[in-house]
Amino acid sequence: MELPSSYFRQRQVSPGYEQRLLSIYRRLILHDATLATERDLISSACSNELGRYSQAFIDSYLDLLVDNGANVTAVDAYGCSYLHKAAGVVFGDGAPCMADNLCRHLLPADINRETRFNPNETPLYVAGDQLDLSFEILEDDDRDEWEKNQATRKIPLYETIIRSLLRSGADVSRIPRPRAPVWRLRRRCRELVLTRYTTMLNTDVHTGAMAAVNAALAPQRSL
Repeated sequence: MELPSSYFRQRQVSPGYEQRLLSIYRRLILHDATLATERDLISSACSNELGRYSQAFIDSYLDLLVDNGANVTAVDAYGCSYLHKAAGVVFGDGAPCMADNLCRHLLPADINRETRFNPNETPLYVAGDQLDLSFEILEDDDRDEWEKNQATRKIPLYETIIRSLLRSGADVSRIPRPRAPVWRLRRRCRELVLTRYTTMLNTDVHTGAMAAVNAALAPQRSL
């Protein structure tokens, strides 16, 4: 039932492969529904997705797990939620499709949940911090080509995760302002998230407003 890792794949998982996986998972669940809760499958999916599975597949996979008893609000001993893990808190690899799905099923309190030892470490903070780290790697002349390629791959993943979090009510004010001495807090984290928040407001709100106007004018235009 565990989602296969896509770490060594250089491209997206094919739709045919996704369909075969879902078919196998559904047969397994029909045979034994407790498989959905026997292992921490959601945590594994957060580690293994890496942006290489489709949103439709991840949605179907998580629906299958949740419908058979998996709990999307669970946290580990450190207070890390699945959304923290999808944002990259454990391995530094984002899972944008997992984050998108979880954001649609969690309450604001869960979206803005802090970890046990850091009241500021929300999923949004984690994603912003990882995005900042990726930019730092690209700007560091001492980093090798492999590290820079990995950073380049991860940047759009974190940007997508940040967008999903912001659209679902993640609180930007929970990201602390940098103060000296700065410990494990990159100076641009808050700035990077705020920039993407502004972009989201300018695009999503504008698009939504125009859609509402067009819908309201549709009857008159048809006359």
